[in-house]
Amino acid sequence: MVIRSWRTLRSLAHRGGWGRVMRMVTTKPNRLLQLARHDARTFQEDQSRRFAAVGLEYGAAVAATRAALSGRRHGSEHYPLFAGWAEGRQGLDVLEIGTDTAEFSRFLAALPGVARVVTVDLPATDARYRAAVIRDGIEVARGLVPSQRSTNLTESKIEFVECNSIKLTWWDRRFDAIWVDGDHTNPVVTIDAVNALRLLRPGGLLAFDDVRLDDAWESRFGGAETWRTIDALQSTGLVDVQLIYKRMTPNFLAIPEIRKYIAVVRPATPGMERGD
Repeated sequence: MVIRSWRTLRSLAHRGGWGRVMRMVTTKPNRLLQLARHDARTFQEDQSRRFAAVGLEYGAAVAATRAALSGRRHGSEHYPLFAGWAEGRQGLDVLEIGTDTAEFSRFLAALPGVARVVTVDLPATDARYRAAVIRDGIEVARGLVPSQRSTNLTESKIEFVECNSIKLTWWDRRFDAIWVDGDHTNPVVTIDAVNALRLLRPGGLLAFDDVRLDDAWESRFGGAETWRTIDALQSTGLVDVQLIYKRMTPNFLAIPEIRKYIAVVRPATPGMERGD
């Protein structure tokens, strides 16, 4: 238990710095108890309820993920979210904003009900692209490196579009599901959200990655701007929102300040209901 707590503290320091961790420990000593008493089963049950709120059975969604990954399970919960939603459907067109290594693009293409995956990312010559793959002067190995994603993009169902996602403003193609995992800062995240709502077919799945709430620690990978955008849409009655946990490990769940969520967003008003 002590070893697990120490590993989690190191993980926290990696995200927020040791200074922030020490302030948390001294001002909120109950956080250490939370680490020691982390109950995985309670969070699993809560995640099941969160999936049920968007009409999915969690166990079946996890099973569909493992089937697509040849028995494995991915660490991020957007995999079972999309796998569970696609189960039993056919001819789905999916849009992904933020290709990264195209690992998720390839997973989507492996789902039986998916007919086409359109994935959008910045050109390598774009200054914001370079900012996304450089951290403290060092190129991040898992970043938006074309050589890493080239193999994944060979899947015939995948269409890769190299452009700034803001240009989706000019698109009129509709999609059955949209995954928003591009720039997590404004103004881009707000533009992506509005475009995604416009491009989503009625009854489709729209989800946003890496959602941090207002009390979460900001990091080099973004703060709460995605949540503030979604919350603003929700407060005006344009959408309904359900949050599911991004990851199910103690490192991410035991300390509220570093929890991340996936936001499932559904148009809520008749004005948003439109056909193709």
